[in-house]
Amino acid sequence: MKHILQELLNPFVLASVFIAVLLYSGIIHIQSRSPYTAALEQQAVYSLNGKLCSNPVKTSNGTWYRCSVTLYSVCSENGIESEASGKVSVFLPAEDVESLYPMKLHARLNTESMLFESGALIQCTVRWSENTQGFFVSGIQSVSFGKTLTDRLAYLRGKLRLSFKRLMCSWGSAGALILSLLSGSREYTDSETSHAFRNAGLSHILALSGMHLSFFSSLAGTSVGKLFGKRHLFVPRAGAIFLFVLFAGLSPSLLRALLCSLIMLVSQKVFCSRLSFLQVLSAVFLLHIVLRPDDCHEIAFILSYLSLVGILLLSDLIQLFLVRIFPQKLASPLAASVGAQTATGPVSLSVFGCITPVGIISTVIVSPLISMFLTLAIFAIIISLCFPFCAEILGSILNACFCCIMFFVKLFAAFPAITF
Repeated sequence: MKHILQELLNPFVLASVFIAVLLYSGIIHIQSRSPYTAALEQQAVYSLNGKLCSNPVKTSNGTWYRCSVTLYSVCSENGIESEASGKVSVFLPAEDVESLYPMKLHARLNTESMLFESGALIQCTVRWSENTQGFFVSGIQSVSFGKTLTDRLAYLRGKLRLSFKRLMCSWGSAGALILSLLSGSREYTDSETSHAFRNAGLSHILALSGMHLSFFSSLAGTSVGKLFGKRHLFVPRAGAIFLFVLFAGLSPSLLRALLCSLIMLVSQKVFCSRLSFLQVLSAVFLLHIVLRPDDCHEIAFILSYLSLVGILLLSDLIQLFLVRIFPQKLASPLAASVGAQTATGPVSLSVFGCITPVGIISTVIVSPLISMFLTLAIFAIIISLCFPFCAEILGSILNACFCCIMFFVKLFAAFPAITF
């Protein structure tokens, strides 16, 4: 308890708590760094020209894909054109975004230019929606990539993500889960699987988060450490982190995990010691708000920080009671799960109207299975790329593992949630 109080009195921790109270109580408001700016009102915009600055994410109804667009110009229906700036939410029709995706009913041929990925230039006709505070696309004139080095790299990244989707599609349900875990794309995750994970309190596993970043950092560190020793872990761990974020995209929870991981890695490299993670998390919270202030209103941002705060502040105290009932190896992850659920519970109740207490147990059991599944998937992908004739056999093995995971997920999903 004394150690916790000392950490809470740290300047970074006090500053982050102070800012969080002011921010989420409504005393202060953080304005968007990239607001819509143009001579035309948003309601009068008929067409826009800009660049995708995020990967399209499928909406819950499956009809649209939501993404952010950096504006260059806008035009009214009667031809009045205006330069524009800022970032806006744009909803793209699913049949256009999925035109290159394999095994989609509306996939079309000869649409290589229709690659909707971050960095793509887009011209389209739109209509403004007050309810969603975004533009719904009614027609697309062009989607292309520029000629600069940055644009070329964005195009290469988009093609790699598309090729990865095609490989994962051939692996069926297992491939759909791998695709969701590694790239955040849920186009092939069926509704039954999504509902089972949500009802089992495991939605955080499907969402890109620090768990995935830690997995790749640990995998790279373990592999290199066995070959070259522990003194050479900084470069492979940092490289694995950057490559994963570059491929998957920078969601609020991934940015938080990236900043925390880099600070911890640099401190170990420069000072040969580990910093207090609560202090690092507090510093990252302040830095995150400065770098991307719009993220602070995202539910993923709030839950990501709250879950870690709950683990750091409550898990040790909870573990003191659990070790009397369970073995140490089981009491520790249970305590962490209880801490995370306790901290995020009030937010989940206010936003979703329910909480899933079974998630405390399901996380402890399913998370290690997911880590083993991901490890096997990484090696299967590498082997399949080197020896394509092995892909079918490896896909069968991965689907068997997927069935095992889904057995436990559906088992825990059968427990009722607490609804208010």
